Amino acid sequence: MYPLLAAIPIFVAAILLLVLKWPASRAMPAAFVSAALVAFFGWQMDWQHIAGESLLGVFKALELFTILFSALLIINQMRASGAMASINRAFGSVTRDPRIQSIIIGMGLGAFIEGAAGFGMPAALGAPLLVGLGFPPLAAVVVALMMNIPSIIFGAVGTPTLMVINTTSDIAVRAGLDAASYGAAVTQWSAYLYALPAVLLPFIAILVLTRTYGKEKKWRDFVEVLPFLTFSVICFIVPFLLAATFIGAELPSMIGALVCLPAMVLAARKGFLMPKHEWHFLPEEQWPGDWKSVHNQADAGYTYMQQWRAWMPYIIVILFLAISRIPELGISGWLQQWKITIPSLAGIEGKDYTVALGYLPGLLPIFAVALITPLMHKMEAWQVGHAWRNTFKMSVGTLIMLIASFAMVQVMLGSNVNASGMDSMTSVIAGALAQASGMAYPVMAPMIGVLGSFVSSSGTVSNTLFSSLQVETATMLNMSPTLIAALQNAGAIVGVPFGVRTIIAALVTVGMVGKEGTLMRRYYPMMIVIALAIGLIGYLLIASGFDPVPAG
Repeated sequence: MYPLLAAIPIFVAAILLLVLKWPASRAMPAAFVSAALVAFFGWQMDWQHIAGESLLGVFKALELFTILFSALLIINQMRASGAMASINRAFGSVTRDPRIQSIIIGMGLGAFIEGAAGFGMPAALGAPLLVGLGFPPLAAVVVALMMNIPSIIFGAVGTPTLMVINTTSDIAVRAGLDAASYGAAVTQWSAYLYALPAVLLPFIAILVLTRTYGKEKKWRDFVEVLPFLTFSVICFIVPFLLAATFIGAELPSMIGALVCLPAMVLAARKGFLMPKHEWHFLPEEQWPGDWKSVHNQADAGYTYMQQWRAWMPYIIVILFLAISRIPELGISGWLQQWKITIPSLAGIEGKDYTVALGYLPGLLPIFAVALITPLMHKMEAWQVGHAWRNTFKMSVGTLIMLIASFAMVQVMLGSNVNASGMDSMTSVIAGALAQASGMAYPVMAPMIGVLGSFVSSSGTVSNTLFSSLQVETATMLNMSPTLIAALQNAGAIVGVPFGVRTIIAALVTVGMVGKEGTLMRRYYPMMIVIALAIGLIGYLLIASGFDPVPAG
């Protein structure tokens, strides 16, 4: 009973978004209200603690909103200045084929941004670039989300994977494992278990692109791009796996991107493995309504601008994020010192909100770069004003969605503080799944990871919530803690691009707020299939008796 009760907020969100086709601005507040009611009546959580967790969710929503608002401001300024038009023409000089543009921007550039920053930044930055190249906005979002999936497991300098290791190492040591060997093996097997299903996603993305958005929708359009796509995937995945095996969790995604991105651009320029026929989208006048933006996405028109100047806002953002996220350089520690704390939310002792302003990407560097972009691009005052007005217009509804989503998640996470003696709502759901699966638990382990990232849109949050539970369960069932930890990590990452807030973050930058249900209905089944595939691989390994780090 309690697991079903705990799942009511998720059911409410799913039904309203996927079945009734409500926009997230209406669906997520309703889901939050249901979470608060379940917490109060079912978990006997008092209203003060519900209010405290909700306020914490509000502040976390504001953190993400700073990223979205600032990224959108940069994009709108680049449109107004003509920089976006210049960039689009430069990409057109490499290739005019949208399939190849998808691969280069979605997988190459997206992987580097993911490795450096995470936070849904690849889709937020990549989707507008694709729209500028003539992509239907819905197609741009699909490509930006799906092409980037292979790199997410080591996103933000390996943060999700490092979280698994940090939260479960003590349990592994108590089970007789060496801590260093355990950490290295979790990194490696997270990559191995995740890599095979994940590398199929770029192929699926191109298949969806050609069969859904193409002018003629011929199988030939997909088949003839396979050589270039295969080459690109190999250029990414080989250094990615080597880095995960021999270096650690921090750099595989960035190393993979640094190898594949220049290789793809060079290959495209030289015509290596390129398709014989140039592919095109369905003419814009024939686009269905759900392909289009609800806001005007037009550029200011062509203004000559040197490429280095046009790209400068992105270059500064990416370089700053990359440098500031590598602990060995010492910058991250210095930035994290600049904190503010709001104590005792809703009057609850110990329920504090702390944020490192210097380490918040929405402020530094993204908003800071947004403020200096007019100077870099020599913009007129009216252009700057136009960009700011468009940004406010496009983002005003997003804040409501984010606040409701984060508040719902926080109430579910914090519901362990109650008068009923129950664990949190999320843990109760995960525990029920674990209990129901029995010896098939390896198949279910990634699904628990998906649960966490589905509600939070964060692999790091999912790993924080469930990795200890997963590894403890593995020891009780006499299964490999290393492989179960890797399965949790891989599953958590699968759910990230399909989480509500990730989708919202991508949609807002292309002017498609309110179209969340359209995207979710089409691609949620894919999330489940990928997670089950990862679980099946894990099950076969564990059933065979394989354990990368046997207990000493």
